[in-house]
Amino acid sequence: MNIPLSEIIFVCQLRKSSTSSILRTIWHEKDCILKVYHATKPSPADPPNREINPFKCESTAFVRLQEFGLCARGSIPDFYGIIENIKPVPPYMKDFLEDALPPNAVLMEYIPDMQFITPSL
Repeated sequence: MNIPLSEIIFVCQLRKSSTSSILRTIWHEKDCILKVYHATKPSPADPPNREINPFKCESTAFVRLQEFGLCARGSIPDFYGIIENIKPVPPYMKDFLEDALPPNAVLMEYIPDMQFITPSL
């Protein structure tokens, strides 16, 4: 499901990396996470038979997990949709203003105090 950026209310930035920024947001009165990805141009060095774009990998994974009912079971955060070709708006998307390509994002349920999965868990 494509979501218009105009429906998103920005609350704060929770984390950022060279690949993405994680923003706490509100959408339709729900606390959400908007994970915004820096878009990258394909490279001749990219493997021809494997997707390496983080946005495409994660959005495809969430669509499939949702189709198999894992979101509904509460096994993973609920997935609400994607936002493509974002026109970055300061202050929350200031890290994307200089990007050559527009960023893309996935919108998912916000779970307070959620921890990243690591091999030690």
